[in-house]
Amino acid sequence: MTGKLTKAAIDRAKPKADDYFLWDGELKGFGIKIARGGRKSYVCKYRAGSGRAAPTRRMTIGAHGSPWTVDQARAEVRKLLGRAANGEDPAKEKQEVKKQITVAALCDLYLEQGIGMKKASTIATDRGRIERHIKPLLGKKRVPDVNRADIKRFLQDVANGKTAADIKTGLHGRAIVKGGKGTASRTVGLLGGIFSYAFDCGLIETNPVRGIKRFAEGAAMAAGLHLFDPESGEFNLPALAAGLAGPRLARAGVVLVEWAWRQQGLVVAAGNPHGVTGLGDLRDKGLEVMCRQVEAGSHLLLAHLLEREGMTLDDLDVVDETARGETDLGLAILEGRAEVGLAVEAVARSLKLGFVPLRRERYDLLLGRRDYFEPPLQKLFAFARGPAFGARAAQMGGYDVSGLGKVRYNGP
Repeated sequence: MTGKLTKAAIDRAKPKADDYFLWDGELKGFGIKIARGGRKSYVCKYRAGSGRAAPTRRMTIGAHGSPWTVDQARAEVRKLLGRAANGEDPAKEKQEVKKQITVAALCDLYLEQGIGMKKASTIATDRGRIERHIKPLLGKKRVPDVNRADIKRFLQDVANGKTAADIKTGLHGRAIVKGGKGTASRTVGLLGGIFSYAFDCGLIETNPVRGIKRFAEGAAMAAGLHLFDPESGEFNLPALAAGLAGPRLARAGVVLVEWAWRQQGLVVAAGNPHGVTGLGDLRDKGLEVMCRQVEAGSHLLLAHLLEREGMTLDDLDVVDETARGETDLGLAILEGRAEVGLAVEAVARSLKLGFVPLRRERYDLLLGRRDYFEPPLQKLFAFARGPAFGARAAQMGGYDVSGLGKVRYNGP
């Protein structure tokens, strides 16, 4: 933009096929990200240090609307830019805070700053659910460590009455805390709002509550999985054992069907200018690494591969931006926003980038047994078994579809 960033300009901005930014014409480094899903989040961009060689940071301020107005966000960015000018690195400090904040602390922060225009009675109800269900079961966990399996277990524990209690309140008062499915569902709904607040504040890269209820209720006919379990060395089956399919689908019967094996590895710039041969080079050469969201199978696989090499993500120079898909990661490397990231070989080939293979992974489809026989899935598998699909897979590179359709798990 050439002028000042205003509420009217932000409200007029419509989502596009890819994320994009609007930058303020008066305050350099102040902008707003328009995500392809429609979310609008204020950001601050600055250099951590002096000179052109200093790394560029982009830091999320919060979501447009409640609680952040454009004027409030602009004032916050002024503060951050002032700190950066004094030699501080606010984004890096925020990353350190993200690693330490617990669910209990997040809940307190939400009640203090994230409740928006809720009624007093609603806030009181939220506070009760937080104190009597969320904190006892999840309060000590670090926010970045909470995953979908934790939320699933939380849902079941509350439903089964694990947090039921008879609490004395005051001189003559009592609070009878009950569990049950209704309480569990409403509390998970609140937890989703709390994690959405954390996402808007940049404390997490993805909401672990999102999508749990839809899949558990059978709203999806099929779901693609490529979740690696380090303990067993197996793909996807341990996730089913942890209850990913949900109780309704488990009763109806689920089937895990192989779709393809694919090659995962390090995507680098064309010609591999840094001479990357393995994960150790990411650390030793100080390369800027882009990651996927923490729930993505690629992120879990990267964490395992690093651990096998005696490293963690803390040993790497991870950029602030998170790729929402493997193509997004490839484009970031193509555009110079990062130097390396983990993705499938097909992405590197499609963008004419370099690729360093690390390991193969199995991609399966999780289906309801009855759904397999419905016309949509029958058409899908009929097409996938045809010559055009096989030819396209070979052209993309890194795919092995010879076992497509093999049943990996047939539930009760």
